[in-house]
Amino acid sequence: MLQALTGLLVTAQPQRLRAPQTARFTFLCFAAVGLLTLGWASLRAWDFHYDRPGVVNIELSSDQSQVQLERIASLLGVNTRQPTPAMADAIVDRLPSHVWRMPVVQREAFGLALDQVPASKRFSVVVRSIPSSANSVAFSDDILAVLRRHGWQAQSIRDLDVNAKLTGIAVAVSPMVKSNAQVPLNAKRLIVMLQKAGISPYGAPQPGLTPRQFELVIGSGPQ
Repeated sequence: MLQALTGLLVTAQPQRLRAPQTARFTFLCFAAVGLLTLGWASLRAWDFHYDRPGVVNIELSSDQSQVQLERIASLLGVNTRQPTPAMADAIVDRLPSHVWRMPVVQREAFGLALDQVPASKRFSVVVRSIPSSANSVAFSDDILAVLRRHGWQAQSIRDLDVNAKLTGIAVAVSPMVKSNAQVPLNAKRLIVMLQKAGISPYGAPQPGLTPRQFELVIGSGPQ
């Protein structure tokens, strides 16, 4: 473009040249060289864009994508011998999330603890969460999924009356419970199973519960 501009300036002063034809010829030469230079620079910029590592615009065949998926699964410790949809879901579960979720290792440990309880001693678990909190809903759904997957009865309650500032996981009991000896036996068993999964719940009074009742209340984030 600079060369084309120079040619234009030359043609603007034809009196310094031998003839008008020379001026036009000079302008055309400068303009042609400028356009060629511009085209060459554009091609170089295009090549540089696609030579950079990490560019997303890469097409993979089905075989290549399967290999890459299995490689990612292997790096994340996911079983590569399961069906592709299940493997993809397992990969997503192991990826970091901004929402409070139950980690895979805690799900597996909690599931093992649940399996150790005989069917005759199992009980129903009420999981109460805050509907306006994505963290509370997500974590409660994870706990509910583990309970149901391992053959336990579980009930989900989205409670607008739960304090939105509540954090952590609470085992709610009746306000009439004044000591550890009065805590319901099944509540103690649930606390032990959660502790085996690396989760440390705390006790909290919940109006409306009888001395034999208890619930699991999920706060809006880790404590």
